[in-house]
Amino acid sequence: MSHPDASELGKLVRQFYPASMASHDPGYGTATEPVRREARRMAAQQDRSAWQAFLQRIQEGLPDSGLWDQPSLLHYPCRNVRVYLPHSPMGTDVQDAVVLLASVLGPFHAFYASHHRYEGKRVVETTTWFAPLPERFRLHEERLDALASSELGSTRLTADVLLAPLPDIQVENVRPGETRLIHCLFTSNLW
Repeated sequence: MSHPDASELGKLVRQFYPASMASHDPGYGTATEPVRREARRMAAQQDRSAWQAFLQRIQEGLPDSGLWDQPSLLHYPCRNVRVYLPHSPMGTDVQDAVVLLASVLGPFHAFYASHHRYEGKRVVETTTWFAPLPERFRLHEERLDALASSELGSTRLTADVLLAPLPDIQVENVRPGETRLIHCLFTSNLW
């Protein structure tokens, strides 16, 4: 799949998530699809070599940016790195980052931009954007996309594909009928 559409990805997702079954339903944990998804997630946790090399390439390519390799594989079928723009490092009152998600269910990656403003330790403003990202995020987006394609061998999914609905799939705490492809291939924890 070079540039899959939502229908193709919906078929892929259904290999890892049972239709019309919530994670708290009896038998969910032993159903074929969640067992298959868990096996992929666990295998990815065991082999971090390509991901570590990718993070090193990001640091080399964007030396003025802070990185946060989030431990998303503990709960979700993706790796996740927040790359903070130089003007807003972690720990400051305004934090702008491009977030790269890399799925372990297929060779796909995605981006969104994140803005947080703090007063003390309290978040008082938060915004997330999917493509097209605001101008201040685009240089990081372009560099990360090129690195993900070359280093991870993954294909970027567009916002229209990421946000395609999968109403018969239940993921984590996403309300029934509101599940999107991004929730299944990556995470429902977008911030």
